[in-house]
Amino acid sequence: MAAGALDGPGRGDYPMRFGAGGPTPPEMTVADVSPWLLEMLVCPLSKARVVRVGDWLYSTDPQTRRRYPIRHGIPNMLVEESEVVDPQEFERILAACASQEQQRHP
Repeated sequence: MAAGALDGPGRGDYPMRFGAGGPTPPEMTVADVSPWLLEMLVCPLSKARVVRVGDWLYSTDPQTRRRYPIRHGIPNMLVEESEVVDPQEFERILAACASQEQQRHP
């Protein structure tokens, strides 16, 4: 079966598999992550809400203090690929997020 044969209308520009001899999709950035997807995501370890800071999703759970990378516009929510942040960074991130939220909804 030819690369791209199962792609729907308007999708023929991308091969079915990367490296199949055709062009690859353009690089995505953190801004490309859908807001509704970010609202649905939770920390897989604690089920706490996550907040986006740059290319990371931070769990709001003070017990786990995990952050998950966003790579090529895709949140990587695997616990084994997450990082534990130190308590000072965790507090700084949550305080900054709370401040931004207050500015949006005074």
